[in-house]
Amino acid sequence: MEPLGYSKERTAKILEKYDLDLLIATSPVNVSYTSGLPLYQSAENPILLSLNNMYPHITLIRRGHEGDGALIHWVLYRSVPRFSWLKDAVGIKSQREAQTALAAKLKEWGFAGKKAGVESTAPKFVLDVLNDPALKVQVCDGDKAFLDMRVIKTDAEVALIEKATLITEQAIDKTIAALHEGITDFEMIEIAKKAFLEYGAGGWDHVTMNIGDSDPEAPGIGRAVKKGEIIRLDFGAVYKGYVADVNKHVVIGEAPPKAKQLVDDLIDLQHYIEVRVKPGVNMRCLSDEALAYYKESVTDNFFFQLGQSDKVDLKELSLESVNLYNHVITENLAFSVAHSIGMQCEEQHLFGVFESLDEPFEKNMVFEIEAWAIYEGALVGVEDCYVVTDSGCRKMTTQPKTILSI
Repeated sequence: MEPLGYSKERTAKILEKYDLDLLIATSPVNVSYTSGLPLYQSAENPILLSLNNMYPHITLIRRGHEGDGALIHWVLYRSVPRFSWLKDAVGIKSQREAQTALAAKLKEWGFAGKKAGVESTAPKFVLDVLNDPALKVQVCDGDKAFLDMRVIKTDAEVALIEKATLITEQAIDKTIAALHEGITDFEMIEIAKKAFLEYGAGGWDHVTMNIGDSDPEAPGIGRAVKKGEIIRLDFGAVYKGYVADVNKHVVIGEAPPKAKQLVDDLIDLQHYIEVRVKPGVNMRCLSDEALAYYKESVTDNFFFQLGQSDKVDLKELSLESVNLYNHVITENLAFSVAHSIGMQCEEQHLFGVFESLDEPFEKNMVFEIEAWAIYEGALVGVEDCYVVTDSGCRKMTTQPKTILSI
């Protein structure tokens, strides 16, 4: 069995970079990535994830062994050789046995006094072993090592994300086709979920949506669509363990001019970033340049729009100008982000107000460019998926992001 995304060579370099003798994966996503086991909800049978609390899975990747290591797994899962490239596999049937197996490996490999990188979410039963004074293991933060491992995708991973993106766009189209006044968010969610499966997804990562000012992160309250309300569809299919993240805005009737202008400005910001991404470009520098460009372009456009009126009340103009600076620009910029995407929707933030890495883009990084604004208590904006190529970046998503009127 050959790894789909995991690179032994890259992992060996990462262990050297962070001076770690061992990496211990305990979260389902990192165990799946480093072992090949289908430890995720959209698997044909997600039993490994369902039982992971009782029968935990752990991978141990060693420095000096070309990124190879060992796997601790549920003993009744007989298909380990079918999915995993790790030949050193130990079956267990309880947390206690997992502890025993982990301690035995550390002793067998002579890890006294050496550095073991663990995830910040590592469970207590694993830390109890590592903190045993008899083993004398130096416990270190391994989060960044795992993120570095996953941020550059193989061509096979890129293809899976692209397929998940296509399925997501098809599900969005099917949901839009069913829209009418009075349809509820319950009905829209049902249509979307059926569409994911119909078009070949293993499941869905998220079915985010809002109608007007409803909470997009908590749909399913029975809210019905009214004419003129902005409907935000923000979906993500899962295809063979890899996810997508696509959005679209729809209005039954005419799109509000101010909302349309906000979205058009955000599309312009997204394009500014898109055409400047290429291998070697520093993420933090590009983020700073893009936000400076956006602040200037939005301000100019705002005053241009005000100047189109034959009758301009100077007091009202002043108030709107203050509002633009204190609220519109500030809130717009607060939601400008780029994040890598793969086995998780947001693996890590590359740049934006949440975090900006002082690192260069590299070929085969797959990432989202998102930009959001506040309109009448709700978020409007754009998000599209890209992959870094030899000389730039390529957009995976195909749907136009202007607000659609139906």
